[in-house]
Amino acid sequence: MDHEMQLQPYEVAAPDAQSNVGYSFIKALMHILPVKKILDKPVPQLRETAEKMVRKSHYPSIPQVKGGECIDRIISENYHCAVFPSSGKTFGCTPSRDASFRDAPVRNMPARDASSRDASTPDTSFQDIAFRDALSGHALLYVFGGGMITPPDNGDYKQCREIAARTGRDVWYPLYPLCLEHDVLENIDMIVACYEDMLRFYAPENIVFMGFSSGGALILDTITRINELNDARSGITASADISTSSDVPTNPRIPTRSDICRSPNIPMPGMLVAVSPGSIPATSDEEARLEALEHVDLAVPLSFMETVSVFMDPHGTVPKKYLATAHGDYRHVPMIHFYYGSAELLYAFAPSYAETLNAQDVPFVVHVGHGMHHCYALQPAIPGCRKAYDEIIELLKPERA
Repeated sequence: MDHEMQLQPYEVAAPDAQSNVGYSFIKALMHILPVKKILDKPVPQLRETAEKMVRKSHYPSIPQVKGGECIDRIISENYHCAVFPSSGKTFGCTPSRDASFRDAPVRNMPARDASSRDASTPDTSFQDIAFRDALSGHALLYVFGGGMITPPDNGDYKQCREIAARTGRDVWYPLYPLCLEHDVLENIDMIVACYEDMLRFYAPENIVFMGFSSGGALILDTITRINELNDARSGITASADISTSSDVPTNPRIPTRSDICRSPNIPMPGMLVAVSPGSIPATSDEEARLEALEHVDLAVPLSFMETVSVFMDPHGTVPKKYLATAHGDYRHVPMIHFYYGSAELLYAFAPSYAETLNAQDVPFVVHVGHGMHHCYALQPAIPGCRKAYDEIIELLKPERA
């Protein structure tokens, strides 16, 4: 696969680093070092490692990072979101390490009036007036990955500041509840709540969703969730869960009354950018493609597909459509851009996403970097990867979206 890349009709070539000497050296080094062993651990050991990282970072409080100044936006009185205005204004609000994580699942929050999502609704509190004044007319909802079990680091916050400054979009970075104590649906519902808060300040077409790795899967799952909530509000019977093969169990979850009341007709964002989004394999074809790609992946072992499913759904209660993300419900989305490296394990899901989106008549493009590794397009510090990163920056600019 490193010698030649055959693009599918739905794919375009993304900038790669095959001719970059620095990248070739790093790639050779990563093949030698036991990088994949970090994720190739049983659930208890991986949980212990992730919990140490969480304690060290004080997640979900927001660190004070030079060059990564932001506003600590509280979402629905339960969760934190780091907001990076493109103007650089933070009106004196500084993150606090004393901020506590209020452990209340979003799905059980009280109902909210639909007018709260109207961007024309005036804010009455001084804080919201000052907050609105710091914002531009365009935004990016940016969701981190880390297998949904590890927190972001200081470099992630600095990158948010850089993206905001270069694109002219305010970056909203939700600190969702990790799957160490929460299932994936709680993560998704927190992101939906964050998006609803954003709709108080921006028109939906001026908001872009972006995520990398499991964060890329989360923004796609958020679309499935929005469609589910909107269907329930409209009285449409919830569709059956994915049935991609006869041996895949189904677990449909009909939205509760509080879900429906708080989410009437949530509009779609203007665009999605999913960088190396994952999925839990649901078909024999996906399993075969994963096995074929495992030997070229530098960081993600095939065993992690099963491990991460345990973290995402510890009690077996999450509908399979939120696990096998490649088979989700993406109706009404204006455009989705995918970025994959051809030498990464999760590239195995690109054909499944393409099949799903074609069937749902959703426009999309899969950008593929020849011989590139997992999430390379958002790692500009690695030699040869900045061109792909700059391409995404251009894609995010309001005049291009």
